[in-house]
Amino acid sequence: MGIRGLTSYINRNSHRFLEKYDLHNTYLIIDAVNIYSDILEMSDKQRGKFGGQYDIFHEAIEKFFDSLALCKITPIVFLDGIGVLSKSDYLATYGEKQRDPAKARYVRPPLLRSIFFEVMQKRNIKYVQALTDAEEIMAVVAKALDCPVLSNDGDFFVYGSKFISSDFIRKKLIPTRREADGENPERFFIPCKLYKVSKFCQYFNYLDESLLPLALMLLGNKNEHSLLDSSLMKPFHEHLQGLDSRASAVSHRKIEKTLKWLSLYASMEEAVTALLGYIHVENRGKVLDDIHKLTRTYGSLPLVLNVLGLDKLESKILEENKKAFTIESKMKELVSPQNNGDTEVAEAESPEDVKKIDENHRYTEEEIIALFPKWLIDDYLKGKVLRLPLELFMFSTELVNPSKEQSPLSPVSKISLPILMSIQSLVGSLRGDEENILELFFVENGKVGWESIKVRTSSVSLRDMKELELSERKRIIDEVLGVDGADSLMDLPDCWRLYAATVVFWLKQEALPEKKEGHLYSVICAMLLGVVDDKIGVIRSEESFSKAFGDDYESIPSGSRTDGGLGGVTLMKMIEDVSREECIAASRLFVSHFGMGSLDISDDDEAVVNAFKQLQSCLKYSMILNSILDCPYTSIPLHRVYNGVLLYKMFEVFSTEEDMDSYLPSKLECSPTIVEAFVNLKTTLLKIIGRSI
Repeated sequence: MGIRGLTSYINRNSHRFLEKYDLHNTYLIIDAVNIYSDILEMSDKQRGKFGGQYDIFHEAIEKFFDSLALCKITPIVFLDGIGVLSKSDYLATYGEKQRDPAKARYVRPPLLRSIFFEVMQKRNIKYVQALTDAEEIMAVVAKALDCPVLSNDGDFFVYGSKFISSDFIRKKLIPTRREADGENPERFFIPCKLYKVSKFCQYFNYLDESLLPLALMLLGNKNEHSLLDSSLMKPFHEHLQGLDSRASAVSHRKIEKTLKWLSLYASMEEAVTALLGYIHVENRGKVLDDIHKLTRTYGSLPLVLNVLGLDKLESKILEENKKAFTIESKMKELVSPQNNGDTEVAEAESPEDVKKIDENHRYTEEEIIALFPKWLIDDYLKGKVLRLPLELFMFSTELVNPSKEQSPLSPVSKISLPILMSIQSLVGSLRGDEENILELFFVENGKVGWESIKVRTSSVSLRDMKELELSERKRIIDEVLGVDGADSLMDLPDCWRLYAATVVFWLKQEALPEKKEGHLYSVICAMLLGVVDDKIGVIRSEESFSKAFGDDYESIPSGSRTDGGLGGVTLMKMIEDVSREECIAASRLFVSHFGMGSLDISDDDEAVVNAFKQLQSCLKYSMILNSILDCPYTSIPLHRVYNGVLLYKMFEVFSTEEDMDSYLPSKLECSPTIVEAFVNLKTTLLKIIGRSI
């Protein structure tokens, strides 16, 4: 949602509504998607054109949380869930996004959320993935803890909590040090500006805070559409035109007039009753029904608080928000007899009921909770499962975000269709349908395409997945990825097995562009860079390398072997034994490739980038399939295996080498264990594939 012009209105009147604030020693509610989007734009200089640079993004997220820890700030992180709750809106939003070049020009890499979860799990940060939009629950939790919300979503100006705009993140999040004096110990803080809703309401004739949800309905929009039907609201808007406002911008005048009108009333019921008086009689029922549906009921609140370990706040929050909006008799008298506003929201008592729900049905949180097994909702809230399986069940539709593909190449996600169909097959088992239809929407040659695919419903019930044996769950994903019976996969470290299986799937597919040895070699190099990063840290520029290891690098002796290598040593043992000196020498080579040549992409280069984006898409779906199978494979540490720029650069190098196998040994004489690991990993993957590439 959003109120057009509200953020600029607040900033223009910052002397009235904002105050200087030293952020430290407090809880902080964090709107994760807004924050990591800001961090991505600062850390990804190529704006996603090579796919994800998940290692760099991971480092940037770590630094963000390091800054908070230095200032003794305890983060509580919320991630939005299913943002569109009817299939018609789901499809309309996708179509509008593709028609608007401004919205489609920067396609975010698809695995960012997984990276964010990975960092938070490692640091034991409290977080939750909300069922639907998270903003209102964030606000009520912030009010209960008396702490601010950090976001760039202007809706928080009317949610009633303390609010800090995340703009300062773009200006470099550097904690300020305050020296100790006689009374105060040394401490760090982040200077910012704090918004308090009390000042805002005071400015508008002491507007009652309970009316702010109605202000959001009257002024807000979602996906460029007004929350309340603008054609039905026309008489009210005409009335507002007669009210006074000195603001120059049209949007600012609308804000001032609406809030001044609201300040005339003491309660939500009074204001809604007055509002209906301006609406044509035959339309009042529809407007009243929409207002009632937009009034939040916090159906998932107990589950969210439980995941966060904040159960003790539930009674306090419910007490503070118990004045839920109800349709009073005065309002009913204003509504026409044919539609008295008493319409009931359709409820899905069981998954089978979903078949009867039309495309305009808007799901409530209570319905979503009732549709799915408890374990799936629990894992979803904890971020172990992403929202795709829920959306597939609710809408039987996957909307593939576009990437810049070169014609005649098909959209990058089409290569992943067998994995997606396996997910749909399992999801369909919750319905019990024999007919299980998947609608796939994608962008091809600049136009939205559509396919309807009949999917066999799985004989394995997703509802009972937690009771299924590990071997059976693993068999399902192995068959889809084409690695069933591949014992060699078990020779790899746990954290590489699902990634390697997905790489095998990707290489076996016949989708254009054709996969070559250079693709496999580049993938292996990116995996070995992750080993190097684990040992010595993430270094991605010549300057950083020289600063960290300049003197050490010059003194590293050549370690090339003449004794036949490491013999029968396992790959896992090789990785464990790789020395710091070998990692420094290898890092020097990889860093040189990051800065080598131009990052401008020609038509021929686009095909190379497209191939690795296909791998990224395969990873997205294989990780989701793994999650709903209750993780028969260890999660993939994405930041240790995938960097789109390095994959592209290494492929450039390998594609110009007559003898690709001699390239790394010639360049890494000081890193013989890493060279041995490369050869071992290549041999293992080719054995699983069952053929040369």
